[in-house]
Amino acid sequence: MKADLAQLKAEHSKARADRKAKLQEKINHLDSKIQAGLQKDKDRNDATTRQVKAKLQVLKEKVTAPRAKVS
Repeated sequence: MKADLAQLKAEHSKARADRKAKLQEKINHLDSKIQAGLQKDKDRNDATTRQVKAKLQVLKEKVTAPRAKVS
């Protein structure tokens, strides 16, 4: 009986560990998706920032170009 009890406890412990492993796998998968989404948002934000800075530089050049010609 004690051997059976020990075996059942071991199986129970293993089953919990397996379940924990599956849950951890799901957590890792969701975390990866979240991190990928955050990185995509950051990359999009960086690209937009670069575009705005480039447009701003062009506008500054347009504004200062006539002044350079007049002087």
